[in-house]
Amino acid sequence: MPSLTLDQVTQALDWLSLLERNKRLTRGEQVVLMAVWNGLKYEEAAERSELELGYLEGVASFELRGFIAQTLNNGKPISKRQLRRLLEEQSSTLLSLVEQRASKELSAVRTTQALAIIRRTTAYHP
Repeated sequence: MPSLTLDQVTQALDWLSLLERNKRLTRGEQVVLMAVWNGLKYEEAAERSELELGYLEGVASFELRGFIAQTLNNGKPISKRQLRRLLEEQSSTLLSLVEQRASKELSAVRTTQALAIIRRTTAYHP
């Protein structure tokens, strides 16, 4: 499988975050991902994004790496240096997880909708 681009990885992680954490990647997490992908220091990323350095290092990086560790690395912690390599190595797993979770969510929505229709059509009407 060809390597994914930063945009593709960001989009896949954003979808997976929505499905797994019920929230999209934060702006800070996106900036951390961009910094890691492009080999930037957090200081450079903070300047480019106008986000606080402490927030990027302490909060956004911690949350993003924790989320990726849980979903792609069996819960094992990931350093900033390991992140891009892990994402490249696990790109097919990442895409597969997004597909599986999206399919599961869609199935749950369809089941809920079907049950609602059944309840409406079989409701007792005196």
